[in-house]
Amino acid sequence: MNEELREAVVERDRGQCANCRASVGENGDVHHIVPRGVGGADVITNLVLLCRQCHDAVHDDETTAPTVQFSSTGYMSSGSFSTFLQFVRQILSTVRPRCENMGSAKGGL
Repeated sequence: MNEELREAVVERDRGQCANCRASVGENGDVHHIVPRGVGGADVITNLVLLCRQCHDAVHDDETTAPTVQFSSTGYMSSGSFSTFLQFVRQILSTVRPRCENMGSAKGGL
């Protein structure tokens, strides 16, 4: 991914880990929500800023991420935000098993 796209993700996520909200600024890890190995693209809608601990937890079952606290930034109504959270949870529940299966088939991610 190019530097311009990385900077756009950092700016969009306000320099905070999308999972635990820790302030990471430019030192955060830009993570692909849908891995490139299963068709994920280098586009801003498929990227999220994570702190090192949360990023490690995504890729390693032995690592524990801090507790997830979702909250609205105020740009969505409560109803819209609830719908958005349901959508994200549904996507994650379908993508994670695929990634796990891909990892076991290839000897790990």
